[in-house]
Amino acid sequence: MADDVTLLAGVPLFGALPVDLLAHLAQAATTVSVGAGELLFRQGDQGDSLYVVRSGRVEVLVDDEVVRVHGRGEAFGELALISGGVRTASVRARRDSELLAVHRAEFDRLLATRTEFSLALIHELGLRLRRGDVPVARPPTSTVLALLPLQARLPESAVRDLAEALCAELARRPGSVRLLQLDEDDRADAWGARLDAAESAHTIVVLVATRCTGPWWTFCARQADRALAVVDPALVDPALVGPAVGAAELAGCDLLAFGSTGLPGWLDLLTPAAHHLVDQAAPAEDVARLARRVSGRSVGLVLSGGGARAMAHIGVVEVLQRAGLCIDRVGGTSMGAFMAGLVAMGLDAGDMLRVARTELAQRRPFSDYTLSRHGLIRTKRAAAMLDRVFGTATIEEQRRALFAVSVDLVGAQEVVHRRGRIAQAVGLSIRLPGVAPPAWADGKLHVDGGVLDNLPIEVMAADGQGPVIAVDVMRRFDPAPGLRPGENLPSAVDTIARAMVLASWQRAETGRSLAHTLITPTLDGVGMFDFRRIDEIVEGGRRAAEKALPALGGLLGG
Repeated sequence: MADDVTLLAGVPLFGALPVDLLAHLAQAATTVSVGAGELLFRQGDQGDSLYVVRSGRVEVLVDDEVVRVHGRGEAFGELALISGGVRTASVRARRDSELLAVHRAEFDRLLATRTEFSLALIHELGLRLRRGDVPVARPPTSTVLALLPLQARLPESAVRDLAEALCAELARRPGSVRLLQLDEDDRADAWGARLDAAESAHTIVVLVATRCTGPWWTFCARQADRALAVVDPALVDPALVGPAVGAAELAGCDLLAFGSTGLPGWLDLLTPAAHHLVDQAAPAEDVARLARRVSGRSVGLVLSGGGARAMAHIGVVEVLQRAGLCIDRVGGTSMGAFMAGLVAMGLDAGDMLRVARTELAQRRPFSDYTLSRHGLIRTKRAAAMLDRVFGTATIEEQRRALFAVSVDLVGAQEVVHRRGRIAQAVGLSIRLPGVAPPAWADGKLHVDGGVLDNLPIEVMAADGQGPVIAVDVMRRFDPAPGLRPGENLPSAVDTIARAMVLASWQRAETGRSLAHTLITPTLDGVGMFDFRRIDEIVEGGRRAAEKALPALGGLLGG
């Protein structure tokens, strides 16, 4: 009772009321419990109560979009109660929450019998009108992560050690971190209060369930803003896993895997929003990358297509790596996808340059010309080159997240490749219409991703895992210097390539606003197949990246 009086005294609507009236209000209020993910009321419902959060978190939604988050001591729902109208928003519990509800009958009685209550209400509403209060998006003050093992045979110590290492890494960054585990003397009815207290004092709370079943596992899963499902793919076939898998609490989870053997089955089973590879020994590099990604601080690098001009990406990567930038996610289109694949596999700029010099400049994989009605080249040399470079490596087994973009010619839709062999994904992305023939795969007819999105910033930004650096090597046509208009006509292949990406340039203008930094190398007069100008092209990338370093600021140094 005393706690509720203190709680109500902190609510602006009730703050000016005398203690006896606050005590009366606390006694008249009822307790309402609502589970994480449950709706308290819907937009359009009749308003018959106002609520004060005693513990937990609730989110306010207007037309299914979150506009506000309320925590302990905050009130909501009073406007519909005062006006007698319908709810202008829905409210859903983000955590298991306990609320104090003041119902219409008691509210009306206080208005009619207690002058001080009416004056306090008028005063607070007047302040709101003066401030012009409107619902605005307000980020939550804390984030709750939950590590959720899905296998009985997974060692509890491995999950616990990983959680401790993750918390230590998260604590190296701004904000405070709290690790919550199940204590033997914990009562289930106290779990919510423990979490609420931790959220009030820390920016990140990490919940750890060391066993794959039980009430604590369910509690952790229900409260998480981001659930990390922990598995060792080599231990057991996913079809043999217990009832936890497939639970509603795992919808949209991240998959955290101790190894890649057997990983595809888990990806099929859970369809996670993202997956992370971490050795059971929890090496510092793996844990640091995981911490950056789950806390929204990982750097994503997006590389545009552009034929030979895409070799400028090597120079950019060299400068970024030398400056200490940690690239955790990478993706691209066409030759940008090729370069992205090299980065994802862990090649440094020197290795990338050696691959490009041997495979692109010397072996000339795109020179197998033909008089086919399907394209100007056969693509056999290109396919052999991709097999030599990437072998049987798959996208999902890379430490750095990777995607490549192609276009389904039949469905006229962008296709984002996040699974399967890197060689195949890149090969489907490098298919310039009119130059290389389209290819069937997975029921789609693939052509070059640059047709719709030559700089797929939006794809990367949609992951919500951190800032994006984009490198655009084909933003505009650069005539050779010293030539007058009319004298510098591009080659047939360049004309096809430039015409192909005209539509994607317009789309890219929107995507560019999502990038933290946009790097645009100057590559005057470089054609699509000028691979022998590799040194000049790479140097152009270096110069552009060095010019962009000041804008990268706090991203450098990991």
